[in-house]
Amino acid sequence: MSTLENLLMLLGRLAVCSFFLWTALEKIKNWHRAGDFLKHKHVPYANYVLPVCVALQVVGGLSLLLGFYTRLGAIFLLIYMVAHAYKIHDFWNSQGEEKTTQLQFFLKDLAVIGGLLFILAMGGGHIAVHA
Repeated sequence: MSTLENLLMLLGRLAVCSFFLWTALEKIKNWHRAGDFLKHKHVPYANYVLPVCVALQVVGGLSLLLGFYTRLGAIFLLIYMVAHAYKIHDFWNSQGEEKTTQLQFFLKDLAVIGGLLFILAMGGGHIAVHA
């Protein structure tokens, strides 16, 4: 793999991990609001699901950031994203403008899932703690 390809893989990992680390930080800072939102979306056992979601985001995000067991980190984030897309952005249960908004967020989630699948397939590259 060329130096440019490895640099691009690093930049891709940094872009993807920033999304997860930022949203995990927001959930931590607004813990009660995040829990209430999960309850509003009818997520079962929301009080237990929230810390699991944050843990998946933090561990997976740090894994991508450092390039440490990157594929395992991508799997953690894929688990989170598939559940998130299905349960949180369920556009099929919405009407009107809300349906359009939820569809856009669902498609954003699919794009992130696509990036994670690339990371899962390719690994972290050579600019990583555990290549």
